[in-house]
Amino acid sequence: LFKRFGLPINVAAKQLRVSVDVLLQVCVMHGVPEWPQQRLAEMESRLCEITQELKSTPKAHATSHQRLKSEKEMLVQDRATIYRGKLHGIGDYIAHSKDKSVSSAPHTTSAGSR
Repeated sequence: LFKRFGLPINVAAKQLRVSVDVLLQVCVMHGVPEWPQQRLAEMESRLCEITQELKSTPKAHATSHQRLKSEKEMLVQDRATIYRGKLHGIGDYIAHSKDKSVSSAPHTTSAGSR
């Protein structure tokens, strides 16, 4: 189940030969309150942005460079946590990925609705 989290829910349900409703019920039973595909896509997008920023940020700007590296490490850890089926406490990266001027790591909030 967890390895299908990167797929749209209808595709995952079809692969598992269940309805979307049944898949969502199984997710809730396993402590996954929402289908994480969108969140994972946002995280992947931000990881790509960070990689590009790291390439273009001179190492002389140590503070910016370290902030980006820290954020990247957190995203990688959070992505792994999602694939293990743990969604509670993982940050919402929508606002953060759109606001590159944020100087601190992304905040953690509880998951929203699907």
